[in-house]
Amino acid sequence: MVTTCDNMKVLGYWVAVIKKIISIVVSLVAFAALIIGWRYYRHGVNDALHRQNSGNSFGIIATVGGEQVTVQDLQFELDLQASEVASDDLDIEQTAANLQNAVLSELLERKILYAHLKRDQRFSIDNRKCLTKAQKLVAENVHFYSGYGYREDKLRRKICEQDAIYRYSQEHIFAGITVSDTEIAEFFAKNYRHLKRAPTVSFRQIVLADERQAKRIRHRLTVANFSSHAQQSSITPEAENGGLLGPFTKSELPQVFHTLFSMRRGQITGVLKSPYGFHILMLVEKRVAGKARLKDFRQQIELSIFDNKRAVEHQKWLEVAMHAVPLSIHSS
Repeated sequence: MVTTCDNMKVLGYWVAVIKKIISIVVSLVAFAALIIGWRYYRHGVNDALHRQNSGNSFGIIATVGGEQVTVQDLQFELDLQASEVASDDLDIEQTAANLQNAVLSELLERKILYAHLKRDQRFSIDNRKCLTKAQKLVAENVHFYSGYGYREDKLRRKICEQDAIYRYSQEHIFAGITVSDTEIAEFFAKNYRHLKRAPTVSFRQIVLADERQAKRIRHRLTVANFSSHAQQSSITPEAENGGLLGPFTKSELPQVFHTLFSMRRGQITGVLKSPYGFHILMLVEKRVAGKARLKDFRQQIELSIFDNKRAVEHQKWLEVAMHAVPLSIHSS
């Protein structure tokens, strides 16, 4: 039902600060990729697509590490993207046109990184899992692959390349990334003025599947016997602990539980309905908003620093790969 979460809520300002830090580095990756994509787009994609419409769907856009990237490769990626947004009633042709630069950039970056990792003798490419995943996806989307035999082959190649890139990055690019207590403390010290501990509530609950039974039990409840009734009657796991849950912030709870934040200690609600059943709640403790404490934000700060470092290492890898892997543009 309700899962226990860490007690932390980041204010909008702090979220913006973290996102800005990460986006600066991530944008370097996107910028580099988009430069490649735009360069190819201007020098060959339009001509290649024109050739495709004229009956040649194998026009070469680029050669990456000896492997040709064709118009058909790009078209498959665009078709795949379009199939994912088709349910939103978007104009597929227009969507593909808008995504063309971004899709081409992602395609070329993937090919460059894959060509680079294949040169590393420390790494062994194992395609068993990715081929199984591709087979499952084809079976789940028969309408997309039926009649287009080449799509299955390109899907297998894409998934296996992505899988290899992910495993290689975990083993050789990101493996050494650590976040120290000092880094977390320094980040907190620089940003604590923008942090605030959100109000929280701890409560006991009784959950029943039948509304009539819930109403009968509600008439018997007091602060003194609530815990024992929860142990005897509630159908949820926390019943063993007298129905005790929390502390939770408002954002961590379903809407029906928000009434707890306006209750006084020891107050018991009526029967409340949710998708999980019929609830009776008793407020145990309510803590008001307060000053930020490192322990409330530690996990989120650590994750943000880690993501930032990972983006930096990815960018370094991409730059090394771009210098190491032969890359040629086919503009005619």
